[in-house]
Amino acid sequence: MLFLCDLLPHVSSLCKAFQSRDFEYSSISPLIKSTVATLENMKTVDGEHLRRQQELLGQLKNADITVKHRKDDAEFFNSYVRRQYIDTLIRNIETRFPAEDVSVLAKFAIFDPSRISNGDVSFGTSEVKSLYNHFLLASKDSEMDVMNEWTRFKFFMEETLLQQPDLKSNSIVNYLCTTPSIQQSFPNMTRLAQIYRVLPCHTADSERTFSQLKLVKTVPRNRLNQTSVDALIRIATDGPPMEEFDYASTVKKWAAKKNRRIQRK
Repeated sequence: MLFLCDLLPHVSSLCKAFQSRDFEYSSISPLIKSTVATLENMKTVDGEHLRRQQELLGQLKNADITVKHRKDDAEFFNSYVRRQYIDTLIRNIETRFPAEDVSVLAKFAIFDPSRISNGDVSFGTSEVKSLYNHFLLASKDSEMDVMNEWTRFKFFMEETLLQQPDLKSNSIVNYLCTTPSIQQSFPNMTRLAQIYRVLPCHTADSERTFSQLKLVKTVPRNRLNQTSVDALIRIATDGPPMEEFDYASTVKKWAAKKNRRIQRK
């Protein structure tokens, strides 16, 4: 139990990182490497809780609680429990995140505003080539066309979007996916941004949606039809904050749709 108290927080930290809606794919590789390195270190180095084992055993002894143990318990634990458990856990992490896939995902750091604006002219060259070979080989444009588009795109971003304060990590991706005029000028960058947006990195959004479903379709509202439930959940998960919503104009639009009369039987 003491061993798990030392080990599980590191695994939990890795899991929580993937639950953020603003998670950066470029962070996957360093996060996994650091977690695996920490677990490897724990094969031979006791954690904070495990170092207190003798102290806790002494407290149990003072409380007249007998703990049976053998002379070779420590060796057995290290050889057949500790190392094997950590090796299995590391294999599971590496199976879940294959090195080749993690490497490709890390290339999407090209959309990080802070990295584009650092003044490095060669930034993104190798990354865009890798993304082209992985996702855009079926494109009508050649690799040279895509690289030229990337160069133009960097200068365009520096003169426009990157001039704005308080940019979020996904600002460039959202800009590409929602601005038709930019999509026409940079079709391949738009395609990569769209791929970036739909890559399934975590289940946090779907879990939040199911949580909203329980709040929206309660027992007193069990007669809501599918269309209404879908609309209400979309509003709850993706809609603007209630204090910013323009209720007056919405009611006017709703009332103007058609004449509404109460049908009496």
